[in-house]
Amino acid sequence: MSGQRIRHPAFNLSRRLKSAAGNRDKEQAPHAAPLVKYPGRQREESLAHEIERMHLFQAQLIQTSSDGIIANDQRGRIIIFNQGAETILGYRMEEVIGKIPVQKLFPPGGARFIKKGIYSPEHGGSGRLVHYETQVLSKTGELVR
Repeated sequence: MSGQRIRHPAFNLSRRLKSAAGNRDKEQAPHAAPLVKYPGRQREESLAHEIERMHLFQAQLIQTSSDGIIANDQRGRIIIFNQGAETILGYRMEEVIGKIPVQKLFPPGGARFIKKGIYSPEHGGSGRLVHYETQVLSKTGELVR
């Protein structure tokens, strides 16, 4: 094997890409990219498709849960309001998301109490509320346990 050079496959690919770029039709714009499928591109597209598929699956799980699932951002704007929450509280998702603050769904002081619970280690660690029950207000103002 002495005297033979072993080249990495990427080197050969790089040469082929440069060759393809140099052999473009003269009618193409000088800035046009070569019409070559780059290695890994198909894998990236496949991974992106899989991520999107999993995201849609998780969103569907949240939306179809019979439990009421409500999430808000740090400013108290509701960003998730599933079908279970619609059934329990009487609001339609379109009435709530981005339109009413999460505080309106709780009795006075209730939202503040929940926020305190989220940051305490007592209910599953910081940022979580595990096995935590609370009271909320329906659209008609009725207390729901």
